[in-house]
Amino acid sequence: MASFNLVGGSLTGLSIFLALVSVAVIGFLIFGIFKKTERYFFSAALILMLLVLALISFNSSKILGFSLPREAALTYKQSWDVSRSALAAHPALGSGPGTFAYDYSLYRPASANSGAFWQIRFDKSGSQVLELLATNGLLAVLAYLLIVSLAVYLSAALISKRSLASNVEAKLPVAIFAVFVLSFVAQIFFPTTTVLNFTFWFFLSLNIAFWQILEPGLFKE
Repeated sequence: MASFNLVGGSLTGLSIFLALVSVAVIGFLIFGIFKKTERYFFSAALILMLLVLALISFNSSKILGFSLPREAALTYKQSWDVSRSALAAHPALGSGPGTFAYDYSLYRPASANSGAFWQIRFDKSGSQVLELLATNGLLAVLAYLLIVSLAVYLSAALISKRSLASNVEAKLPVAIFAVFVLSFVAQIFFPTTTVLNFTFWFFLSLNIAFWQILEPGLFKE
């Protein structure tokens, strides 16, 4: 059975990245961030990204003449079972960064032995948040959620405060904030790669930086 291993790459990660970039481009197009000549270029790029995303996400055998390989990844339930057991053993600090392969070998559910990938020793969870819970513990997850909650609260408050209809500069953080929220939701339900982790923190930083420029008095208080 053909498989696409997460160690060498991830079709799921590529799909999520293309979806995030597509949302950003759609937001920029809707809010009129691009100039007229730039709109044609980014519109063409958006169409291309959506076509690639559709080929990856749906059955592409009829179009390409072959099926894309099945990706070897843990299910969400299997990931939760491993993370729950690892958290029970090391609740505060987890088993240590980068030790999910150890956790999987120690706490792998019995159902994994009857699956198609029973021989694979997974080093990544089916969820980034669940992997963080197992390897870094409850304190790290709470700190992580606190950062996300503060960013969401601050952005929502500033968006409701400003008049976005007449201020083009204030529209850009809205599109960036949408990408940040979607990247966080993706981390809950899917595994991530280095590129996706960078995208998450990059758009979080961009979001805060733009609001700091637009509302400098708020950040000085």
